[in-house]
Amino acid sequence: MIKLAILTRSPRTRVINVQHLKSLIRRLFLFITRQSASRGPEAVLQSLLRGLGELNYAYKLNPPLEEIFSAETVYVPSGVEALKWAVARKKEGKIKKLVTGPNIVIVPVHQEKVIMDPAIDVVLVPSAWVKDFYCSFGTDFCKRIRIWAAGTEIFAPSGEKRDLVLIYKKETEENLFSEVVRVLQAARAKTEVLTYGNFRRQDYLHLLKQVKYMVYLTAFESQGLALHEAWMLDVPTLVWDRGYWARKDYGCKFIGDTNAPYLTPECGLEFKGADDFPAKLEQFLNNLSQFSPRRYSLENFTDKICAEKFVKIIQTL
Repeated sequence: MIKLAILTRSPRTRVINVQHLKSLIRRLFLFITRQSASRGPEAVLQSLLRGLGELNYAYKLNPPLEEIFSAETVYVPSGVEALKWAVARKKEGKIKKLVTGPNIVIVPVHQEKVIMDPAIDVVLVPSAWVKDFYCSFGTDFCKRIRIWAAGTEIFAPSGEKRDLVLIYKKETEENLFSEVVRVLQAARAKTEVLTYGNFRRQDYLHLLKQVKYMVYLTAFESQGLALHEAWMLDVPTLVWDRGYWARKDYGCKFIGDTNAPYLTPECGLEFKGADDFPAKLEQFLNNLSQFSPRRYSLENFTDKICAEKFVKIIQTL
């Protein structure tokens, strides 16, 4: 009997899984167009697999039915169809313990509220603000939510000259982006802009080895994997803190620290917007030598450390 069965697709023998096929097509498209394919669900899964490997923890990825049904725990990290299949099998008594998250849905009531099904023993979310948001959908649901963040590879330290300022543009206001560029150019900083979705992860990691610090512009992050990778390569970050998450298409809004939930004084600072960016940048630069993001990452967010936290969660079920 294996301890853990990890499902990223529903195990339909000899039947084409449409969701899995779509995922494969998307990965191929991202590879051809040089976009980043190791974000979100895939990056979380790969971190966990590396960490479980370091722990010598027995698991199987998408095993055959008999091994799924004999596993101590079944974990669905992403994929609505896979989760629906697992919930049905749990209700039939074929799955002992069922864990899911953190990349299933954005809002719990979507996809027929599958993530809120009481058959699920634990729902993982990547940060405290996401838990608070999810808990607003019900007390009983909240009792089954646990915070678990993915880890980061221990990248080798860089011996390259660090004279580059990186602007990471993911989802931001254009006037803010223009002001950041203007201020940095006025300071004669050597800058480069990376736009989310238009680069490969390996290119990003290589570039980080040349970066002195990064200005991070995004409307929200459930965890912030790109930030964690920067910190592991000892790059301090100045992060835009909008202070809320909102989606008009979902009719939802959450007030709180939603841009960089794991940013600490060891890793950098936040700024509120275009008006206070110049002053915050000056404060940030005056303290640049005091930041220690790599040490913070090594102590809290390696693959092994985060896998250990995952194992502790499933062992308490």
